[in-house]
Amino acid sequence: MEREGLFKLPEINQEKARILRELIPVIENKLYGGKSIKEELNRVNLLSLNNSYEYTEVDFQEFWSSKSEEELITEILCPEPPEIKNLSLTEIKNVLAKVIETQLGIQSYYIALLEKNVSYEYDLSTLIFYPGELGYARDLSREEIARILLENEIPPKPPGTFYL
Repeated sequence: MEREGLFKLPEINQEKARILRELIPVIENKLYGGKSIKEELNRVNLLSLNNSYEYTEVDFQEFWSSKSEEELITEILCPEPPEIKNLSLTEIKNVLAKVIETQLGIQSYYIALLEKNVSYEYDLSTLIFYPGELGYARDLSREEIARILLENEIPPKPPGTFYL
């Protein structure tokens, strides 16, 4: 596969998506009824292409407060992102554009791609969405974020730092 193809979102298996669309309401109803969802979680984890993450009851308790059903399905059915050696500044900026301009399930894939391929020691999501919490300007450009990631820059206010 050419390098550019490594940055494309994998296609979602529509048959698996259909199964999840039927399964999620069953999980919700069982959770509301205080019933076990062990069997359903096993099915979800068998459908999931992300082998490094196992879905639990917590993932389905009020997921709708932070993402839509389609975003959850996309997240479950996206495989682990590939390892890509030596990301360039331009490649990082292109991935950041996809993070910023897409829906949540797809954002998760591209954030995971960056986490896997950039050796940034701090929380990547915080840098992208809330840079002010790390002491940066609140409106960092993609270029600035990409440079910070590429250089593994220590934030002006690293997490856990307290100022009096």
